[in-house]
Amino acid sequence: MIPALPPGRDTALPFLNELQLRTTETVHLCAPDGDELVLIERLDTAHPLRAFLPLGQRIPLHASATGLAFLAASSAEYVNDYLAGDLQPRTSHTITDPDTVRRTLEAIRARGYSINDQGLSSGITAIGAAILDAREQPVGSISVSGPTSRITPEKFETYGTAVYESARKIHATL
Repeated sequence: MIPALPPGRDTALPFLNELQLRTTETVHLCAPDGDELVLIERLDTAHPLRAFLPLGQRIPLHASATGLAFLAASSAEYVNDYLAGDLQPRTSHTITDPDTVRRTLEAIRARGYSINDQGLSSGITAIGAAILDAREQPVGSISVSGPTSRITPEKFETYGTAVYESARKIHATL
């Protein structure tokens, strides 16, 4: 069973569509399931070269933009418990050192969005933000992702702001 955001992914769809049109890249919506996220919605880009994850894909928190954003919004206890586990690499760029993950989470909290340069898939960069509930607890996350050749450092702030704003709009609706 694929988890759903309360009251459901349909709440997020208008904002995901707006984000996809604004960035022209693939947009993902993920929900937590244990110590992983599950991809519950994907809006594909029209570009022939694109990021692709199948619906239902399980995503490690430390290796993805959605997961790092989720961790950054989580309690210190949750983060410590997660980082005490085995942080398996997905690519040669995956952050697997707990102290480096902690510093990365601090940077995410400061700017409001995560940047994951090839940590989940080689050649793919993603920028993510957590979706918070009324108690300011993370209930999911969203990301914009695409080839590293298109999502370059010059676009990080623009896309990061767009992802953050979309997550806040979803939060306001929840």
